[in-house]
Amino acid sequence: RDKERGYLWLGLIKKILDIHSESELDHFISLIVSGYEKKMIVRRLDILLMLREGKTYREISKRLWVSPNTIGAIRKSTFNDSEYITRRIIDARNKTLVRAKQKQKKGFVLNRNLEIFLDTILKGKSDMRARHRGH
Repeated sequence: RDKERGYLWLGLIKKILDIHSESELDHFISLIVSGYEKKMIVRRLDILLMLREGKTYREISKRLWVSPNTIGAIRKSTFNDSEYITRRIIDARNKTLVRAKQKQKKGFVLNRNLEIFLDTILKGKSDMRARHRGH
């Protein structure tokens, strides 16, 4: 079953890479992702952007109404260059190993590809603001 999911994931990535316009991409994503799922993806990106800006968990939590545990899980998953890890999974793992890995990490350093992606989002945000000011 995992192998099938891997093929489906790669097929999705190939389809996305074949799309050439924003409207076509938006339409395609709308076919496979619910409005709620889009909201959660955007929220996750917002959390990452705020972490990157140096915001505290408390500041992010107040602004986005998200638990500090969720922020921590998202942060850890980007730190580890792996998939999103829920609190249950973390608790189920060897806590000593998790603590040792956390102590080695200082600051918030993102996966390089994610860093480039977030830079693109920020540039797009500032371009949109500039366009709106001009009208």
